[in-house]
Amino acid sequence: MFTSGTKIIQKDILYILNNPWDVTNQEWDLGTNNSPKHVLESILKKLSFCKKDGFSKIWKTGNNEPIAILGFYSVNEKTYRSIFIASKYMEDHAFYITRDLRKTIMEKTKTYLDCKCGLYSSSTHPQHIKWFALLGFEYRPEENVGHLRFFEFVFPGKGII
Repeated sequence: MFTSGTKIIQKDILYILNNPWDVTNQEWDLGTNNSPKHVLESILKKLSFCKKDGFSKIWKTGNNEPIAILGFYSVNEKTYRSIFIASKYMEDHAFYITRDLRKTIMEKTKTYLDCKCGLYSSSTHPQHIKWFALLGFEYRPEENVGHLRFFEFVFPGKGII
């Protein structure tokens, strides 16, 4: 059982950072300065961008513990980036959260026609490319930067988020 909403507080982010989903442990190495304070500030900054031109969503357990946070934010006209962080509770809720993530992204395609959304991932989990594909992201190896893999959400002819 889980709930979802749009009100994300610093306490939720800190909980996830201190109790990360093991699949996303490596994601915290995306920046050159990955101290806990810097990671928190980076996530808060990206989520503030989501409020200006984008969206964010949080999923929580029945006990109000954060499971995952998704955010899409504008980097320039019709181009967005995504942030996704998840806590240890994702392990028990992965199927349902993934289904709801996919549903959320599909609903947003109506709002963000002719846009695109990309993200970089450093995960080495053997299923992560398939998971992004399930969500609608395509792997674009030509956009990789070092060990960071690039994925983009594309809806040809219908708009892109």
